[in-house]
Amino acid sequence: MQYNVDKYAQFSPDGIVKFTHNGKIGNFKSADVMNKVKKYGDCLNVSDKGVELGILHINKLLFLDDKEVSEFVYKLIEYALLREDVRRDKRNKVRILSVL
Repeated sequence: MQYNVDKYAQFSPDGIVKFTHNGKIGNFKSADVMNKVKKYGDCLNVSDKGVELGILHINKLLFLDDKEVSEFVYKLIEYALLREDVRRDKRNKVRILSVL
């Protein structure tokens, strides 16, 4: 998964960055991703801003053993896997329809 920080990350003056994503995958509907995340995402929330991937305090060093950082990485991985499920489901559906 590629993540466009300039487009989706919201920086605040106090050193907090909020990471969201709109659920878009190529020409697929973002609603498909949002529905998958709502149904299967253990740690992910969907809001009017999109999928909430997490918050990091960037005015300190970021280490993977920090709870905030490890939760953020977990959410990124979970989101990437759910997006891949949507992509796979859509491609399999297209293959089935083309065979019929």
